Amino acid sequence: MAVRTKIKLRIRKKGFDSKKIKKKYNDALKKIIAKTAEKGKENIRSEIKKRDLIDTGTMYNSVTATPMKVVPGVKYTVDAEHAKYVNTGVRKHKMIYLTKSDAPIPINAANGLFRWASPKAMKEGKFVHPGFTRGKGFVQAAMKRTRKYAMDRLRTITRKIF
Repeated sequence: MAVRTKIKLRIRKKGFDSKKIKKKYNDALKKIIAKTAEKGKENIRSEIKKRDLIDTGTMYNSVTATPMKVVPGVKYTVDAEHAKYVNTGVRKHKMIYLTKSDAPIPINAANGLFRWASPKAMKEGKFVHPGFTRGKGFVQAAMKRTRKYAMDRLRTITRKIF
């Protein structure tokens, strides 16, 4: 998810040095992008903590922010393998794919409890995934807060420059 901004600068009043204003604005924009990158990472990590999605810390530590070069903005990435499923959520479903397993499924490996996923067990309602919606939309919520932060910073900078 990238937070993007596109502003064209046109000055028609006499007495203004447009090159100086553009330079000030571009310098300020670079600072805003750097601060927004850090704030976005912080927001995503706070959403992970707030929704209690931390198990091993892989998702928390995999958050990165990269300033984009062509368009002024920031690209955020959560590299954990399961982040996509946590963000979109998983509906309650029968785990039919377990019937293709060549080995028994460990239910409680510490106590030595294993079960086979057979078609009969599926009909009886066993092997049902309970679903996971606690993390649904955590990236979007963090990006909403980050966009608000970036827009506020842009407003203050443009008021100072102009």
